[in-house]
Formats: sequence, C-alpha cells, structure tokens
Amino acid sequence: VLLVTTKIHHTNTIHREHIGQRERASAMRTTNRVHSASATSYDSIGGSSSGHKTARSIGEPRSRNIHGNENGIHDDSRRGSRSFGSVLLFPALMVLFLTLSSLVIDQQQPEDSSRYPTHLRSHHNGDDDDNFEEIEFPLEGSAAGDLWRRAVTINATSARCRTIVDTFFTDKVRSLPRERVVETYAKQSVDANVFYRATASIFWTDFVDRDWDDAVYGLLKLYDDNDDDEYDFDRLIDKSTWTWVTGDQHLSNFGAWLNRHGKVVFSVNDFDEAAIYDFHMDVLRLAVSITNHAAANGLTKNEIKKVLKHFTEKYLETVMGYVGNENALTFELTSKTAKGKLQKFLQDVEKDNSHGEQLEKYTDGHGRFLRNEDTRLVSIETEELKNAIRRAFSSTQYGATMMKTGWHVPVWDDDYFAVLDVTRRLGSGVGSYGVDRFYVLLNGTDDQNIILDVKYEPAGGVSLVLTKEDRAWYNVLFRNEAARAVEAQRRLTSYTDPYTGWVQINGNPFLVRQRSPWKDSPNIDKIDKYDDFKTFAEMVATVTATSHTRGTQAKAPGEFKQVIMSIFGQNKRAREIWGHAVRKIAEAYAEQVQLDYECFRRHVEQEYPEAIAMQNSDED
Repeated sequence: VLLVTTKIHHTNTIHREHIGQRERASAMRTTNRVHSASATSYDSIGGSSSGHKTARSIGEPRSRNIHGNENGIHDDSRRGSRSFGSVLLFPALMVLFLTLSSLVIDQQQPEDSSRYPTHLRSHHNGDDDDNFEEIEFPLEGSAAGDLWRRAVTINATSARCRTIVDTFFTDKVRSLPRERVVETYAKQSVDANVFYRATASIFWTDFVDRDWDDAVYGLLKLYDDNDDDEYDFDRLIDKSTWTWVTGDQHLSNFGAWLNRHGKVVFSVNDFDEAAIYDFHMDVLRLAVSITNHAAANGLTKNEIKKVLKHFTEKYLETVMGYVGNENALTFELTSKTAKGKLQKFLQDVEKDNSHGEQLEKYTDGHGRFLRNEDTRLVSIETEELKNAIRRAFSSTQYGATMMKTGWHVPVWDDDYFAVLDVTRRLGSGVGSYGVDRFYVLLNGTDDQNIILDVKYEPAGGVSLVLTKEDRAWYNVLFRNEAARAVEAQRRLTSYTDPYTGWVQINGNPFLVRQRSPWKDSPNIDKIDKYDDFKTFAEMVATVTATSHTRGTQAKAPGEFKQVIMSIFGQNKRAREIWGHAVRKIAEAYAEQVQLDYECFRRHVEQEYPEAIAMQNSDED
C-alpha cells in the first residue's frame, strides 16, 4: 500500500475597512467647510497682513507600526489561512484526489479580468494596500526643503484676498452690466467646489508661484537612491515632462460622449484651458478636486488619504503600462470597461439619450430653434451679429478648420451645411459662465438637423505664466485661442467630433463643436462611500494618464510615457515619494481653496447681495 501524504495550504486575505458613523455634508453647502476646525481664516481686508501661515494638512502625518496605529487600534487588514489536513489516499483513489484538488484550485482563481486592459486589472498581492508609510520631508538645510516648504504654505493674508477679488473677478466683469455680474456671481459663489471650478486661472498662477513641479522634482532628486545612469534626473530638461494637459482637470470636467463606433465613452471633455505644459498641472488640480469633493461628501481624513494614494498609483501604473505599445491611442472607458457607479452612469446615458430627443427639445421640427426658459435660448440682438455668424459658416472659413480625413468626416456640401437658424445660449458653464455662446442649426439630412455649439474662447490660464520665449512658441503653434482648444481636443481624446473646428466672428475666436445628446456628467455628490469614491478616483486617474500619454508632444525616445518610465519605472521609492508629495500639496491647497472661496463669498455678500438672494430663491 502506497501512503501519500498531501497538505494543501489556502491563503485568503480579508480586507475590512471600518468606516463607522460618518458625518454627512450639510445640505447648505455654502456653510460647508471642506476641512475641520483646523482651517485657517483670512485677515480682515484692510487689517494687518500676518504673512504666510505654514499649512496644517488634513490629518498630520503619523507613523504606523506593524501592530496597529498610534492609538493602539489594530489594523483592519486581517490575514488568515486554512489548511486542509493531511489526506491519506490509496493509489486507486489518486485520480479522484487530483480531480478534487483541481476543483479547489479553480475556486481560488480570481474573477476573470481578461476584458480589461493591463492598467485596469487588479494587482492586489495579498497585502493591505490601504496601509502606507508616512514620509517626513526635509524642511531645513537643503534647497529641496525650501522649495517644499513654499509648496505647502497657505497664504492667509489680506493681500491674497484682495488679489483674488480684484484680479480674478472684478477685472473680468468690470465692463458687464450689473445684472450679468449678479447672475455670474450667484453661480460661482455657491460653495468651494463650484468656486474651484471657476478659478483655473488662480490655480495656474499658484502652480508657477509656488513652484509645485520643481518642489516635487527636488524631492525626487534628494531621495534618489538609484545608481543606474539610465534613471539620472539630471538628464531631464525643463520640458521633459510637458505634454498636452486640459489645464482645468477637476472631477466635473469628465463626462460622456459618443465615440467613432457609436458607443458612449467616459473621458475628458473640456478643453478651454488646455495647453502643452507640465503634467503636474492636471494631476495636482485633479488631486485637489478629489480632496475637496471627498471631504464634502463625508469621507474621513484617513479615507481621503487612501483615495489619493490609489489615484496616484493608478496614474503612474497606467502611463507606464503604455510603454512598448500604442494602446493609449485607442483605449476608451466604456460601460464594459468601467467599474462601480461610473459603469451604471454610462449604461444609463446609452439607454436614455438620443439625437431625436435633443432636436425635439431645442427645435420646432421646421428648421427653427425654440426660445424659452427650458432651452435657455434667446434671439440674437442685432441683424449685424446674426449675419456675421452666418457668414462664418462657409466652406472657406469654418469648413477650412474641420478635419478632412478620419472617421465619419463629412464631405463639405453647401446644402448639408446650410445655416437654418442662429440663436444665443444663456447661462451655461461655471468658469465660462456669461461668455458669448451661440447655437447654429445646420440643415444636415432630411430627417436630422445638426446643432452646433459656438463658444467664445478667451485666453487660457497658461497665458498668465508663459515666458516671453514660450509665448512666441505658442503663437507659432496656434493661430488663436480657439485653434488651441481644437488641437487639444484632437490630441487628448481617442476620437474627435468631426464637426469640431473654429470660426472668427467680428474678429473674436469661437470654438465650434456639435452639441451631442450623449454629453453628460455623473453626479459627484452621490459618490459618498469610500469604496465607490476610490473606484471613481482610479477611473479618472486612468483617463487622465491615457490622455497625457496620447497627447505627448515629444517623439520617441522622449515620448511622455518613456520619460515617466525613466523616472519611476525601476524606482519604487520614487513612486512612493511622488505619490506622497502629490497628496500633501493637494491637502494643503484644498484649505487654500476654502480660504479663497470665503474671501470671494464675503465680497459677493457685501457688494452683490442680489446674487445671494438669487441662490436662496433657487434653493426654495
């Protein structure tokens, strides 16, 4: 008798996240502070300036030992193993044993993820990837320390408050009638998140003034322990990490649109601020948006830290996953590849929206727009302006800016592109609220007219920070601001609406796009559970990283993805340092946003009380 002794070990990791009773964000978001009682406040305007205040981030960094946290609470990640005892089998039963063993092993296999691209698959290795080491950065004795201290410093001075009001708001609206200002301010002063969406120009200037990119690179160099010359930071030049960025990357600037196959996809969808610039512009702005929204939605400080950790890890993983292939050019996040609430959102958009419904809402079915409160369309004031718009949509003006080759590109036909009606669109957007915007109705086919969205394109935030040399470079690349936005959309997305182009109306540049029935955005306020928010943050990290890779300005071997791989690919410590730095800046700047918002809100309350009354009436 042959005695066979076999022992099978099965290890199963159980990850439990104790969320506990969570305080819900106030329904009156005007009083909601993104941060707790630790938040700072501005000096009163006109009072003494107290200088800069060093940031106290959301949750001070605290070390965690292998037994638990600083309060002695054991780690929620528990690891157990079960062992099937030794099984004695006679040779005649060996076949049965092998069969049973195969079944057990099959049960241990993870869910099939073959339909997901590499950068969307789970790489969980059994460890609790929600635990992370807090890293103390140097504050004294090094240039990197000086840069870092400035990067996370909060400016709570009255001078900052005056700058926020005077430069970024008062100057913009000085020539507008008061009723337009009131309507704009009522929209932009609702809460800190809306304010943040409206102030990309503030973020651009702070990005440069606080040297965020140099501060992060300085830390990477300081902590660089990789002796391989292939990963020498000194080989990088100032623009090595420049690529196409949206320049206004926040959670509300992602949405649904239709791809070349007629499928709804989720991606970046706003290009007004787009530019060729350092990738940190998008990463940091998005990290701050994640911090603000997560706090407003009731996530705890520790949960926000973990969300940001997953966000930064997924971003780098995605970019480096494109090295050695061209998958970034065609990858799209659809209802089949998305996860969590985003997947349900995309499924709903596919099911509920249609071109016919859009035409029914905005037109009378006989080549005329419907002008009413529901459509927010009104007649254009003068015949001169109306005729100027019509003249711009000719084969030699608008037609010359459209793509001539590609998927679904229509061949110009005077009858197809005949303008049936033009109208003014009121009250859309946040940062662009109040700018000139028109709808143009094209003849199209017998049963399907085309609605074009025509929006004035002012100078983007990048214009505030370009050097003289870089501005000259931009002027060569782009004929005007609308041309810049058009090129950005074509470079950052997998498929560009074939009607995208630009026109000049009375000497001003206007971006032209088809108004898509499938353009929609998820409700961020409803993503209020940690697991859902973490999944959503990973999805926007994937989309952002893909667009940056797709939008590379440099060619091989200096493509954006190759530069990122050279910095982080073989250097785990660099990835940890980078992720930690992004989180720390996001936490500090989220408090700065709250201070800036409170400053602006006080200004509106004092100078434009009608705007606050308008908000209150809308809530009622």
